[in-house]
Amino acid sequence: MQIKGSSRLLHLAAVAGVMWLLILISLTLSDYFTRGWVPLSH
Repeated sequence: MQIKGSSRLLHLAAVAGVMWLLILISLTLSDYFTRGWVPLSH
């Protein structure tokens, strides 16, 4: 995707999309690492 020669609005949308992706990944990882995984005892 060539975004270098594009408008400023497209740059803003691309940066916002990357930041949103990073927020979602960080929230997913924080949930995964802080969840109390209790092993099942048989």
